[in-house]
Amino acid sequence: MRTTMQHSICPSCKTEKDISQQRGLLAVEKLWYLHRLKIDPNPKSPAHPQPDGMRRLAAQNTQWFWACDHCLAEGRALPSDPTKHNIAMGTSYAAYIDRPFTCETCQCPSVFSAAEQQYWYETLGFLIWVYPKHCRSCRKQKRAYTKLQKDLMKALQNLDHNNQEQLQHIAALYAEMGLESKSSLYMRRAQNAEKKAKGNK
Repeated sequence: MRTTMQHSICPSCKTEKDISQQRGLLAVEKLWYLHRLKIDPNPKSPAHPQPDGMRRLAAQNTQWFWACDHCLAEGRALPSDPTKHNIAMGTSYAAYIDRPFTCETCQCPSVFSAAEQQYWYETLGFLIWVYPKHCRSCRKQKRAYTKLQKDLMKALQNLDHNNQEQLQHIAALYAEMGLESKSSLYMRRAQNAEKKAKGNK
């Protein structure tokens, strides 16, 4: 299906649309244009916005994201707020659509949802070019592992080598991290500390 300056394929529903008639796209484009105009009012600047900049990108049918009015109305896409985007150069996305990808850790198919993108880019302030390479489950596991590492570091820094409970706690942390040899080592030290404590009574 051929696209023209007035027509393009909606990235969400994959149907050809007249982009000059898409009210959602036009509204976000106006918001983006006025916002960027305040930031870079110099017409000679390479970052100076064009009034039809978003429609031009939509017509090019690139990896830039927008959505037709029907997809926005049906909730298959979410309009963006470009005034909240962290972006130095380039053009903000006009809408968020679910973006499938393969997790680099588990190799399973995953989806970077429109709602998640909106949260990342408008609340957390990530650059809009940033996207996840790992599925939510793997990211959760990675965060949990990072927390375990921090807890372990703190426990080791404050360790009393004669304290059975502290040694057992460190052994448990190593076990959660899958480091069985280290876990066994600290469990033996905990047992020795217990024997030592009983011998001193």
